[in-house]
Amino acid sequence: MAGSPRNTKHGEIYGLALVTFGYPVLATTSLIGMGDFVTKETFHWMFSEPKIVRASAIIARLMDDMVSHKHQLYNVT
Repeated sequence: MAGSPRNTKHGEIYGLALVTFGYPVLATTSLIGMGDFVTKETFHWMFSEPKIVRASAIIARLMDDMVSHKHQLYNVT
């Protein structure tokens, strides 16, 4: 099976996970409250998925996964 978790590459899983995680959306919407400092070019830059936004999303996702894993280890019913 090509789509099974055992045959899926780690990078493919995190590629999809980053989109569904929502961190890039949160980072973009946080710019709205900054007023005149943020220009249209800033939003275009954010939508181009710069490395800093992708790296931040990866870090946030890994931290969330670690907390979820720790929670599952200690809260087994």
